[in-house]
Amino acid sequence: MNNRFFCAVVTVALSLTISGCALQSGTVAEGLAYYDAGEYKNAIGILKSLGQDGDSQAQNALGVMYENGQGVDVDYKQALSWYELAAAQDNDSAQFHIGMLYARGMGVQQSHVEALKWFRRAAVNGSSNAQYQLGMQALKGQGEPVNPQQAFIWFKQASAQGDSQAQLQLGTMLANGYGIRQDVVLGYMWLEIAGGMDEPVAIQATQLLADKMSKKDIALAQKMARQCIKQNYKACDRIARN
Repeated sequence: MNNRFFCAVVTVALSLTISGCALQSGTVAEGLAYYDAGEYKNAIGILKSLGQDGDSQAQNALGVMYENGQGVDVDYKQALSWYELAAAQDNDSAQFHIGMLYARGMGVQQSHVEALKWFRRAAVNGSSNAQYQLGMQALKGQGEPVNPQQAFIWFKQASAQGDSQAQLQLGTMLANGYGIRQDVVLGYMWLEIAGGMDEPVAIQATQLLADKMSKKDIALAQKMARQCIKQNYKACDRIARN
């Protein structure tokens, strides 16, 4: 599972033995450290105790583990159950994961409309993953009519949080003038940024776009990309072009 959904702190989890029974006790950070190390049995021992006590981060992590069969058998319904507990506490990662289960029909009847509902909740709570998925659903017309203008808005929000997939889509839309006024310089800028984060499609798209641009415009776009990164991807469409 991609570690972008967890904020792990490397530490050593505690293991206590009481009355001859092994009982694991620790913090979410300790449980996630075990998770990152691939020690799923130790991770789930800590996280399940915390999840049962109402910790939303532990509940979300347990959902991920049941969804992916890490330390437990794959069980989408059990994953959904843990995600729902975390989502009820406004955990945006859990809300995003529920949306993905509905989008893919995993453990539930596939429903892009239901997925859309959960992605929106997660997006409002700041999930760049959900913002990206909302953009893709708007592009494809999944759960709602095709709406490239709305897709652009969602991709822009996710891009401002450093989501390379959203930056790829944003750059592509700008370069082609799809859903927005064409701006090849700004499009190249976003593709350059996404390519710098090892998005292979963005690297190829940047090369193809460069063949249609002047050296002056390419240099400007590259300069803007460097400035955009310095600004943590915020307000990059307002960077001075000189």
